[in-house]
Amino acid sequence: MSSAWVKRAKVARKLSRSSIVQQEGGYPLYAAESDVLVEFSNKVLEFRNRSHVDRRSIAVGADGDAFFYDATASLSRINNPDFAETSSLTWMHNKMWYELARPHDASGEKKYKVLSMAMLPVSDYISELANPAVDTWFVNNLDLYFLERFYINNMYDGSHGDLVYTAFDTSDLTSPEMIAEFDFVRIPSKLVLWQDFGLLDKYMDCTKVGGTFLLNFAGSYGDLYVNDNVEFNSIYYDMARHIAARSDFLTFHVPYDQGMIVCRRVSA
Repeated sequence: MSSAWVKRAKVARKLSRSSIVQQEGGYPLYAAESDVLVEFSNKVLEFRNRSHVDRRSIAVGADGDAFFYDATASLSRINNPDFAETSSLTWMHNKMWYELARPHDASGEKKYKVLSMAMLPVSDYISELANPAVDTWFVNNLDLYFLERFYINNMYDGSHGDLVYTAFDTSDLTSPEMIAEFDFVRIPSKLVLWQDFGLLDKYMDCTKVGGTFLLNFAGSYGDLYVNDNVEFNSIYYDMARHIAARSDFLTFHVPYDQGMIVCRRVSA
């Protein structure tokens, strides 16, 4: 029997479907930038194919990155309308929380500190890397490698100016220069899906008091909201319970499509 939590999630998911699918042209952001995103994703897929990635996990649907880049490579309202809508919604949610977390007095002297995984090269996200009032730190993983190799070094036209960011390894998360230092911490669940959630806690600990922690893809790509049998048997459910149990954060689960957890740090 489904819990009340899952029932609410299902209702919220249905009600949150955007009306942009009905608008002329649809998906304003992705319609305008789909050429760049498709070219970038195709470069990533070509690299993966040349690298002879073990395809057993892809065959059973366990490789989320393969699905993500493959779907983005066909990103358009006509070819892949459901993914286009979901992607646009995901980006708008991310953009909203990113802007809400930005200090009103951010400047070159008092920077808006952001910890994030490297994401798709959407222009208003790339432009922030050239903003002198923003200090962005990227997880040093394959996503950053893809962004640097296939976008920054091959596709970026310099229109926003020099792109500036800091790369860090997960071993750096406990360093004094990272603990409780960031206004906005944004990561996907794939970085922290470990049974004891110790790495998840380290990322959350990087959020300063008053800052925002955002976890993307927190609903097992939507399975948590549409399959009654998944809820209590899912590591995503355990992860959500773990985050909610932290007394130093005020936590909200946003049950739309792929799922999102938004937290405000209220104490040290």
